[in-house]
Amino acid sequence: MQSNVAASSIEILIDTSQWLYILPLGASVYVTIAVFFRWRELQKSCIKVNVSHRGHTKVSCVVGWSLNVSLQHGNTISEVIHLVAIASITFLSPREHYRSLRPSKLMAVYLSIRTIADAFTLLFTLGTWSALALALKTFLEAANLIAESQSKESILLDNFRDVSPEEKAGPWSQGVFWWINSALFARQKAGFSLETLPKNPRQLDPSRLRQRLSLAWDQRKTPTTQFTLPLALLQCLMPEFVTIVPTRLLLIVLRYAQPLLISKILQLLAANSLGGQSYQLSCSIIMVSTIVYIGQAIVSSRYEHQLNRLNVMTRAALIGLIYEKTLNTPYTTYKDFSAVTLMSTDADSLGNVSDMFHEAWSQVLEVGVGVTLLAQQIGWFCLVPLLLISGCSNMTRYVAKNLRPKQHAWNKATQDRINKVVSILSSIKIVKMLGMTEVVKSQISDSRRVEIDASKDMRWVSVLANASANALGLFTPPITVILFAAFGKSKLDAETAYTTLAILVMVTHPANMVMTIVPRAIASLASFQRIQAFISKPHYQDLRLRLRQGEGATLDDCSRASQPAIELKNVDFRLADATNTVLENISLRIDQGSIVICTGPTGVGKSVLALAVAGEVTPSKGSISVITKLTALCVQSAWLSGQSVSDMVRGFSSSSVSHDEGWYRQVLEACCIDREILLDSSTSSGSGHARLSGGQKQRIALARAVYQRCDILVLDDPFSALDQRTQDRVIVNLLSPDGLLRHMHTTVFLITNAARAYPLADRILLLEQRSIKFDGDWSEYLAQSGSLTSYTHEHDGIQAEVDENKQPAVVRNQKQQVIKDDEFDLDRRPGDAAVYGYYLRSVGAFNMIALLSCTALYSFFSIFPQYWLKWWTESKTASDTFYMLGYLVLSMVAWASTSTMLWVNFMKLAPRSGAVLHARLLGTVL
Repeated sequence: MQSNVAASSIEILIDTSQWLYILPLGASVYVTIAVFFRWRELQKSCIKVNVSHRGHTKVSCVVGWSLNVSLQHGNTISEVIHLVAIASITFLSPREHYRSLRPSKLMAVYLSIRTIADAFTLLFTLGTWSALALALKTFLEAANLIAESQSKESILLDNFRDVSPEEKAGPWSQGVFWWINSALFARQKAGFSLETLPKNPRQLDPSRLRQRLSLAWDQRKTPTTQFTLPLALLQCLMPEFVTIVPTRLLLIVLRYAQPLLISKILQLLAANSLGGQSYQLSCSIIMVSTIVYIGQAIVSSRYEHQLNRLNVMTRAALIGLIYEKTLNTPYTTYKDFSAVTLMSTDADSLGNVSDMFHEAWSQVLEVGVGVTLLAQQIGWFCLVPLLLISGCSNMTRYVAKNLRPKQHAWNKATQDRINKVVSILSSIKIVKMLGMTEVVKSQISDSRRVEIDASKDMRWVSVLANASANALGLFTPPITVILFAAFGKSKLDAETAYTTLAILVMVTHPANMVMTIVPRAIASLASFQRIQAFISKPHYQDLRLRLRQGEGATLDDCSRASQPAIELKNVDFRLADATNTVLENISLRIDQGSIVICTGPTGVGKSVLALAVAGEVTPSKGSISVITKLTALCVQSAWLSGQSVSDMVRGFSSSSVSHDEGWYRQVLEACCIDREILLDSSTSSGSGHARLSGGQKQRIALARAVYQRCDILVLDDPFSALDQRTQDRVIVNLLSPDGLLRHMHTTVFLITNAARAYPLADRILLLEQRSIKFDGDWSEYLAQSGSLTSYTHEHDGIQAEVDENKQPAVVRNQKQQVIKDDEFDLDRRPGDAAVYGYYLRSVGAFNMIALLSCTALYSFFSIFPQYWLKWWTESKTASDTFYMLGYLVLSMVAWASTSTMLWVNFMKLAPRSGAVLHARLLGTVL
């Protein structure tokens, strides 16, 4: 026994000395080669930091370290390689300091390896004369490492300060997430908001991710399959996918090094004597333990961070692609609000698809490594876990077969509910005025009930899949141990039992993860298919013809006003979901710079005609020609982004128009939003624009259309939400002889019933019975009184918006109270008891008691078998059959407890809480 322990101790000592030699040598070779490529990369960069004493300190430390090493007169190949590496570092250090934002990763990693290796070598040489020189060398290496790891934030040039804190952090600061402390401390009292969050790294820039995925999607192969979008996503994020692989492999090595290390340590502690090598062996154990456990903590956190970042990038890229598609989709085809569901439910479900990908291959690899170690421990009994895995995989195949259609049905029900909610909320004023709140609430509640019922099939499949995976983890240890005890050649002792259990956990846990990942991966294909079907729809195509200069004009038409800007010839319109035509044989010519008002009864086709002029609707017959295809469009239900008023009006283009401050102020004044909207055009409109009235939103959309200075402006009822006073001011500012649009000589096609605008129009069109019934000026329109004037009125009779200047003090106080309430909600901490009480009441007392009871039973019966196994191995009189049956029964009770817990959680608690919370939210909104 002692000889075996001595051999083991010598083996560990030899291995340690070899690693202390190999690691620094490999790092020196790598640095010598990598410095050349890094130097070439830095040559293309500009200087990013100010000249300071820090740069001189770094150079001094590197030079001192170089001199110390060179004085050792290295005469072996390894020492020469070390000298070359140090000379390369000395050459790179100044350039790395001045031309990079963050501390050098190459230098920090190399210095870390050298410092750690020399520090442990110093432990082995204490008490010798060589220890003094090695201590000085280690001190200089540590000084260099500290100097190279300092952040450059305080000495960066001004134009490089506004970058993400993570991009300025060194490798050690990134490894232990030290860089986030400054952000946490700075906002500890003020709290976090979107405005105060640190800037994201460039890798997480949504616009760049959208462009990368859009490029990969455009390069797809045809015909498409169900894997086309996943492969495009993999191609888009391939660099990020690949960089995680080495981290995951290193984590596997560190995890499986633990049982081997523990086994060696237990063998050494069981020996009575370690001979004269006890000190060296203790240092070896300390070194290996430090590397394994601290390394696993750092590598594991780094791996999770990389996975989380990749998940965020996946979700951002998919949402960006969907968003881009919505902007390239014809206006009339986007009626079901499917993009809302795709960017929420489906994109959220695909947010962890990268996690599933990396966990799948790595867990399979871990199963293979664990089975190999198990075979060395118990021989052919290592096949028992494989047989159980094969049996449980049948349930996984059943789940995979039935999961996708159930997931698709659930997503479809969710989309239908969201479509109904969005449609109702967009007409909430009409719903309240008509007294249909309770009816609408009942309809939405029914849709929510249908959605929950559709989810139950999916939840049942999830319960079966998780129960099968848990059965593998709970039944594999007792069955394997029982078979080994019954048919094994040797008696079951404590060492064999606990070692086998430790390795079985390392086999069954990865197998459990694989069995749960497969159904999730299959379910994700349904979301991929829904997104792929949406982005595969035909792009928007503007089929309007381009009028050539002078086309359609006579010889006497010399002025620009006589040139046609819009011309429709024998046009019919038929919507995609309609059998009859909406408009028939429409022929119309609109001259440049003229203002044309279109009116008529509801549903006659005014909006269809306006969208056709703007190029959003393609006629079923005839042709539409325009002087320019660059057309501004403002519809009644305006879409506004969550940006500031300034960004919404100006847009995000880099053209000179977007930076014309004088024109911007002129447009704000013409649309009456220079003082009324939050008193500051740079103020954010808030989440969902809840603090903006309908009239304010409509004026912002109108200003956005006017600001673009397009030659053709199409306005579809843009004044309906404005009060009478504001409506008159906006009409005069834009359409009067001195109005802004007249001054810009803009061709305007306007749909409105506001009587104030009619006298200012050049022509008035009246649509009735699918054709143009009247086409003339204001005087001709007045001459035909009667039914024609029924489509004009002074105002809607419903004051859509109260004048901001006349708002009572109580209304203004209410708005201020809303802001204060929002700030209070931000200050509310997650640990607030009221928050937990609110959610606990939504799940029901019985469901919560059942969930806690099952959780407690599972916690007890999943741990107690370890003590049962201990009594079994220590027993000398009792029958093995008693312990075998007891071990198996305890595992069965644990499995029944966790399965019941899953059933309560998925089938009772989640549906009830979802219905209750939805009903509360619905009652608050309506």
